[in-house]
Amino acid sequence: MLELNAACPVTKVVKRGEGAGLLKEPPRLYRLLKTLVDVSPVPVTVKIRTGWDDKSINAVEVARLAEDAGIKAIFIHGRTRQQGYGGSISYGTIRDVKQAVTIPIIASGNIFSTRLASHMFLETGCDGVAVARGAFGNPWIFRDLLRSEKGLHDEQKPEMDEVARVMRKHLDSSIEEHGERIGVINFRKFFIWYSRGFSNVAPLRRGALSAKTPQEMHLMIDRLMGKGRS
Repeated sequence: MLELNAACPVTKVVKRGEGAGLLKEPPRLYRLLKTLVDVSPVPVTVKIRTGWDDKSINAVEVARLAEDAGIKAIFIHGRTRQQGYGGSISYGTIRDVKQAVTIPIIASGNIFSTRLASHMFLETGCDGVAVARGAFGNPWIFRDLLRSEKGLHDEQKPEMDEVARVMRKHLDSSIEEHGERIGVINFRKFFIWYSRGFSNVAPLRRGALSAKTPQEMHLMIDRLMGKGRS
């Protein structure tokens, strides 16, 4: 599958007319999608937002153009580019998009729990949900979502040793991908996310944010496991 991201809200991206900047030029976006569909040996999808700002909500128009271009599925974040990742999700706009096209609609935005995923399905009629920030520090959300599909709606917190194992594996993978220095630096923010729900972690977070070596970061993980959840 090949996806064109017309949803990225980052300023340096949209200034180049890319990412969510494409939502301001639906005909241009259509041409790009049509070209991709014509040359790609795999199915092409697109990710969009509800619009550029609250005065230009054009997700339905963009979705119809995408379907006409031959796109196989649409991922839609329920906010405008102006909102970024703050403010309310427009469930109504996602629902309008779902009703306007026949291809699958995968909705995203604030999917931080199985309850919020269920709410998205209920409010929009979407075909699926996409989890992004909701998985930061909580990869177990995918296990909970699979359990929810089977009618098991209780979210199961992982055992402490599992949290430690996943954190160490994540750190090691970051180092393997980027090298020791950058790998440790990149993992710092993830330590913050993993430590949500633990008691009295401010000193450990400061320690993790200043950690420079794998040994120092592993020590912070050891100390975090000794804190326990609040």
